[in-house]
Amino acid sequence: MGPACIPQKVLKKPKMMDQMMYGLTGGATQTLGLMPLEQPVGYLIEGNHAYVAAAQGEPVSTDVVQPANGAEVLAVIAVHENDHVLIWRMASNDANLLNRMLASQVDFGAGTPQALYPGHIG
Repeated sequence: MGPACIPQKVLKKPKMMDQMMYGLTGGATQTLGLMPLEQPVGYLIEGNHAYVAAAQGEPVSTDVVQPANGAEVLAVIAVHENDHVLIWRMASNDANLLNRMLASQVDFGAGTPQALYPGHIG
């Protein structure tokens, strides 16, 4: 999400940016059939504010494609970096696989690459 999509007032106030990212991650896990695992949690990646939210369950979908066992674990991460908000939405029917994906390292050029999410989901 580029700066043109973010209100200037939000770009200038870190607390407002945190509130926006809290809502972006938490709202994305509000899918019919999924239960949130926890409220969005804030943390830092290379000094950038980030939020993660997760949910699990059996999503109700009109798509033909559904996980084989009907279960899904979803994680949504938002990171504020240089007046942009980067958003990752990852889903799997296996919590261990999702956690391995979340352990992937990202590098915003400010130091040593870090895990996208250093914690554990599920």
